[in-house]
Order: sequence, then structure tokens, then C-alpha cells
Amino acid sequence: MSLYIILRAILISALLTSAATFLMSFFHLGSVARKNFERKRDFFRHYPVQAGDIVLAGDSITDLGVWDDILPGWPIKNRGISAETSKGLLRRMDAH
Repeated sequence: MSLYIILRAILISALLTSAATFLMSFFHLGSVARKNFERKRDFFRHYPVQAGDIVLAGDSITDLGVWDDILPGWPIKNRGISAETSKGLLRRMDAH
């Protein structure tokens, strides 16, 4: 067997392995994001916004903000969801 055929087989195998790993990661991350969204949605329903609350909505930047430390004493409701998109946020806002 020539060296070319061996290298070609190794390269094809590596590409297929990489593609499979990428696809598995992609679908796993989608599943994790979906579960996080559902968990957050349930939390938000359980702790609704009250009159006078300041609502912060957005993606992970909002979600992971330590708003009580940044704005102590302010009536902040953090409604950020990591991996949120503008489209998803608009859907959530339209639902209320």
C-alpha cells in the first residue's frame, strides 16, 4: 500500500471524526440551552415582575450580571437568559 493511500485514509478518518464531534457538540449545546431557557422561564413565572421593578432583559451579559452588587437597593429583576437571541427576547416580550 502506498504512503499516499495511507495518508489519505488517515486524513479522511480525521475529518469524519471532527465532523461527528462537531455535530454531537452542536446538538448537545442546543439541548443545554433549551433546558436552561425552560428553567429560567419557569423561574420567571414563579417570581413575576411587580409594579416599580426595573427589568433587565438580555443574553448572558445580563444573565450573569451581579446586579445587586452593581445597583444596590434598586428593585432589579434580572430576566437575562444566556444564549438568548434578539428574536427570542422579542418573542418573550410579545408573550407578556
